[in-house]
Amino acid sequence: MVSIIGPKLSLFLTFMGAWGAIMLALMGCLAQTHAVALFEDIDPGFDKDNKEDTMVTRENLDKWYGEVSGRLFMGAVVYAVITGLAGLQLVVHYRSIAYKREI
Repeated sequence: MVSIIGPKLSLFLTFMGAWGAIMLALMGCLAQTHAVALFEDIDPGFDKDNKEDTMVTRENLDKWYGEVSGRLFMGAVVYAVITGLAGLQLVVHYRSIAYKREI
């Protein structure tokens, strides 16, 4: 495989991507359990014309928390993909260094 990014950047992206994926996955789990700390992050859409969709009811809270958790899990997947690609680049760099030492 060809090297796209340097070894320092691939190491940095591997660690930061793993950290981001773990944090977003944890926040997604907290949103699934309707954590009060994430109440400020839900978007009830009070500027809409339909007042029934913006009333704070149990059903709407479930819907809003579900939307937030879905977005958080999608972000965690993006971070996991970045971690995988950066980790692959890290392996490519270390293999090329080991190959150069053998020669």
